[in-house]
Amino acid sequence: KVQDVIPVQRIWNDGIFKTGKKYSKTFKFTDINYQTSSREDKESMFLKYSQLLNSFDSEATTKITINNKKLNRAEFERTVKLRIQGDDLEELREEKIYSLKRLYELYLKHLKIAIDVTAQGVEHHLNYIHKVTPELIVDLIFHHSIEEGLDASQCAELYTIGLDGAGLAVVADSFAAIEERIEKEKLVTWNELFAAIDDNFANERLRAIMQNTPKYCNGGSAADRWASELTESWTKLVLAQKMSQGRRFVPGWFSWARSIEYGQTVGATPNGRRRGEPLSHGANPNPKFRTDGAVTAQSTGIASVQCGYGNTAPLQLEFDPKLAADEKGVDVVTSLIKTHFDLGGTLININVLDGQKLLEAHENPDLHPDLVVRVTGFTAYFANLSPDFRQLVVDRFLEGI
Repeated sequence: KVQDVIPVQRIWNDGIFKTGKKYSKTFKFTDINYQTSSREDKESMFLKYSQLLNSFDSEATTKITINNKKLNRAEFERTVKLRIQGDDLEELREEKIYSLKRLYELYLKHLKIAIDVTAQGVEHHLNYIHKVTPELIVDLIFHHSIEEGLDASQCAELYTIGLDGAGLAVVADSFAAIEERIEKEKLVTWNELFAAIDDNFANERLRAIMQNTPKYCNGGSAADRWASELTESWTKLVLAQKMSQGRRFVPGWFSWARSIEYGQTVGATPNGRRRGEPLSHGANPNPKFRTDGAVTAQSTGIASVQCGYGNTAPLQLEFDPKLAADEKGVDVVTSLIKTHFDLGGTLININVLDGQKLLEAHENPDLHPDLVVRVTGFTAYFANLSPDFRQLVVDRFLEGI
């Protein structure tokens, strides 16, 4: 992508671009007929250009582009100008009439497009998988595979593909923050939110206002209501997606080990999350969503956002129960697990950890080389994880029960 090659972070109305730590501006000069000018005029132009170059700081760079081909201006602009990104907030800005209801309509519109594009990609992959990565082991247990010389992808009779959504808490908290701070309390305007997102929440006060609303898994909050609504719409749209050859998507909430990677490509969000920060993990709430009763609140919240068609929305739990075995600590943890499944939960990835030991290992992994954690869909030695993944585990850690 062009964004990967030229990472433009911001464009001002006066034509200044910000790329990394540098600012850039382009000036257009009309034809100066240098070739046909007199010797004196040529020397004057050259000296003036030299003065221009010498006026720049030693760290500044300059570039000359000579366009010696006549172009149609309108056609040239059409081919080189960046198109509007087309995300929900951008489209809402263009409409000039702002409301949470309309933003949600645009969200559903873009979500439907994303699901359809994903389906096209999956269909293409499955149509050719037998040629590029045949399922050699799975072929041994499928009917018609050996008998007819077919790959499992060609003779499957039940063809379901899990489609997992990521970032539920970011979206739920964002809609809730807009509802509370903009539409109900009117502490922030839509234009102030747009500006804050554009400058990556440089205004700490405004960021704090948007951040400090009751979050998903807080229990009975607007964000909890939004999480349920988002799950319902996600499930409905995924199940409605048409696919060929009897294939169908099965919805779930799970980000695998990609929440850091996904977050790097997502701009600032209305809940105060800054550009490039990790997305929330799977169906989990955002870090620091609650300070009291957090373990049971998280368990209850995630049990309420199950899609219900066989795919999962796991409870990813790292906590120190603060109870010893002789204090019935095992019974308490067992009760927590059983209650989660009784409420409708489908999967738990759990780490019962010593909080102090975890923090020490995060600061210096060599202190506890034997510490093993469940990261997401896999288990690993904590010391072998990257700093970003270690931080991910630490951010999810909860104390007490």
